Parts: sequence; structure tokens; C-alpha cells
Amino acid sequence: MLTDKPIIEKVVKALEEYPVSQKPYLVVDPVMVSSSGHRLLETSAIGALKTQLLRLATLVTPNLHEAKILLPAQLNGETQELASVEEMKTAARSISDSYGVPNVLIKGGHLTVSLSDIGNVEDAPDTLTEYTDICDPAYPAILAVAARAGESINEHGIIVDVLFTKSQVPEGRFVLFVRPRLNTQSTHGTGCTLSAAIACGLAMGSSSRPLTNLSPGIFNQ
Repeated sequence: MLTDKPIIEKVVKALEEYPVSQKPYLVVDPVMVSSSGHRLLETSAIGALKTQLLRLATLVTPNLHEAKILLPAQLNGETQELASVEEMKTAARSISDSYGVPNVLIKGGHLTVSLSDIGNVEDAPDTLTEYTDICDPAYPAILAVAARAGESINEHGIIVDVLFTKSQVPEGRFVLFVRPRLNTQSTHGTGCTLSAAIACGLAMGSSSRPLTNLSPGIFNQ
């Protein structure tokens, strides 16, 4: 959480001291708006984050509130909300194109999604889908079958995170991470934990291995 413009500029200056051949992977979790909607980044710092920090990033991981703020002005109307997986895909691509970030992961925890919503977008030729669950090893297969059949699977709904990555496909590629919503209030700090885990994986060499089984070399620039 960088808070203000001077701190962001200090970080950018430090990163720019690296030779081009030794540029580190940079994961930016833009801690701008909390899950409850509270602003955590000074308004005067938003421009610096967009124009200075994001151009150096390997990956940016906004939540839905933050993704809305990062959208270019022409796409960011006062009443616009990211209300579907398709809109998340559009926003992820737009953020990548606008700031030169090769990978954008929009976290969908604030959006309740139905399996029919997934069925409408997962068949696109530029979209891969990975069904995951940390609680039951058999759940991904069950969820995938239910999605194809259009069946309801979980009373709490499902969550979809949307990754857009610039790749060897000319227009880029999407990966949808689908999993059941857990009925818990213990969500504070989960986004920060996710971005930190990705950063650790990159530091340990994961950049040369698949991010998912479906998308080899997804972080290769």
C-alpha cells in the first residue's frame, strides 16, 4: 500500500536504476479501494500509479473497484460497474492496452456469478477456463460437468477471476479461474496474499513454467 505520489515515485526511481537486462518481475497489487469500498490511495497518487508504476509491472491484480478506477476515462463512466465476466474481460484487456501491462488479473470476489454466465464466455477462442477448489480434489471435475449441463452446483454461487495476458496470440489470451464461493467472512487481506504468493512464485522461477496447466509460459514477456 503505497499511499501517496511521493512514495510511488520513489519506488519507480529505484526500479528504473536496474539495467534493462536485469529488470525484476514486478507484481503490482493496486491497493486503492478496500473490499468495503474505502479509499486507501490518495486521489493525487492515482495518476502516478497509472502512468509511472504500471508501465514497469509484469502483472497487476486489481479487485473490481480498483479495475474500474484503472479504466481509461472514456470507459470509466460515473455509474459504470463491472457486472459480468464479459465486462471483466473487456476491462482487463483495456487496462493492459492502456498502460502496457503484459498481464492483468481482475479478482472477482465482489461479483456473484452463475454457471450460465461462464458458459456464455468460456467457448470463446481466446479464452481458457480452469475449474479449481482448495477444499475438495474432486470438485473441479464436478463443477466442469455441471457447467456444461447448465446445472446449479453451490448455494453460495461461484467466483471467477479473469486473467488477460499478452502472449504469442496476436490479440492476447484470457484464463478464467472458476471456483465455488466459500461462506466465510474471513476475507480481509486475501488479495494482498494472492499477489504476494504470485511474486514469490516468480522469484522462485515460476516465470518459466506454466501459471496453469492450460496456459504454458503465461508470464513470458
